[in-house]
Amino acid sequence: MHNNPAAQAELDALGLEVLPVVILPDGRSLVVGHVAQLREFLGMPPEEAKPWHELVDAAERVLMAFESLLTQLPDAHITDPTPNRGRDMRNMTVNIFSLMEELIVTMDTGHFSYQAHKDHGKKSVDYTKVSQLQTYAKDARERWAARARQVTADETEALVTTDRKGDLTQDPALDAGARHAAGHLLQAYQFLRNLGIEPAEPMTREEMKPIQVQESLY
Repeated sequence: MHNNPAAQAELDALGLEVLPVVILPDGRSLVVGHVAQLREFLGMPPEEAKPWHELVDAAERVLMAFESLLTQLPDAHITDPTPNRGRDMRNMTVNIFSLMEELIVTMDTGHFSYQAHKDHGKKSVDYTKVSQLQTYAKDARERWAARARQVTADETEALVTTDRKGDLTQDPALDAGARHAAGHLLQAYQFLRNLGIEPAEPMTREEMKPIQVQESLY
């Protein structure tokens, strides 16, 4: 969409603003926030939910791996564009960790705001050094992890409303955040390699389980 004006025009003609979206031949459409919504829309049985605390642990491992990756990033390259829509590493870091901050709000209020998550991106330009990104990321991760570990089994099934992509429960909201972080971690590893820097002890897909990581890099 970001590099295809014709596709953007088609989306505009349908009166839709966000992706991903599924459009059926009968004209029905669904803006998808998580695969669980898509499965329900298509009349498919739900996936088996991943144990909450296993997913929390895996997501924290991914976030800590991203923080470790930042230690290898030279300050001179934090504004270099990445292949992910040209975002630089300041924006990617804020994008990952601010989503976890919004998940704290979601656990507290039962609402997730995609607009609030997007608005966090404005502060990425305030960071001028990798050390500042590391401090921000560590603080956001620790606050999110502490709150997530307070969630009870009953609360994982609590309703979550969103401002753009329909309703969820806490389970798929966390799963979406974990998948999001894992996908960006793999992209960040490639970004370092493109700079001629081999990531130290990169996290493998196996180590990310039970997070289901996207197959394509971008």
